[in-house]
Amino acid sequence: MTRLPLYGVTLYGFAALLAAANPEPCCTVVSLDAKRQTVTAIQRDSAKLFAFTVKNPKVFKSIQVADRFDAPVASMQKDQPFAADVGLAESAAACCTLTTDVGGAGQALGVHPHDQTQVDVVLMELKRTAGTTVTVRWQYLNGGDEPLQFEAKGCTGMGCTYSVAEDMHLLDGATRTKYEVLRDETNKEVAQQYESSKMAVAPHQAFSTWAKFNAPPASSSKVTVVIPGVSEPFEDIPIAP
Repeated sequence: MTRLPLYGVTLYGFAALLAAANPEPCCTVVSLDAKRQTVTAIQRDSAKLFAFTVKNPKVFKSIQVADRFDAPVASMQKDQPFAADVGLAESAAACCTLTTDVGGAGQALGVHPHDQTQVDVVLMELKRTAGTTVTVRWQYLNGGDEPLQFEAKGCTGMGCTYSVAEDMHLLDGATRTKYEVLRDETNKEVAQQYESSKMAVAPHQAFSTWAKFNAPPASSSKVTVVIPGVSEPFEDIPIAP
């Protein structure tokens, strides 16, 4: 029988303690409004969006889309100054002022990290639409230094377009049914299409997209959304009417 060395267990325990002491940043920058010097961000745990202004123009210019940062979100209220380690701001000093409540700028359905480091995927909408279909909208936020490259699949030659939803699907737990992306008469996905040169998310950019599926029966009010490359499924997401 092989025994684990004691130091291995000790190091494992130390790593777990270190991870607990250094949790992932609370929030991700979604967009920037240079005219108003305003940032819109999303709280990653709750998927609530909020907006804030940045007092120092130099600090504002140092902030990029998809930057992750920490802020005392639980105690923040509209019009209240707060500290955040965003851009060149000093985390101990109040750099910013909340211009909406947390959630006052919108509510997404979930945020999960992508397999590629520093990329967040935001599930924006899951809604029943015309013709007994369901439309899913989601967004990639690339906070890394490398592009997030999607694979161009299903077509070769001039004039081809592609979606990023090729292997995406929905799972209806109530009926134990898997729904794949709808396809048209040419077998192309009914999803937003891109030229091969645009099948990537550049560093510090946002990329929004959509896809359609056959709708689960009216008795099914929730489904699980599985997006390729995302670290875990978006579980039990309510279907909006």
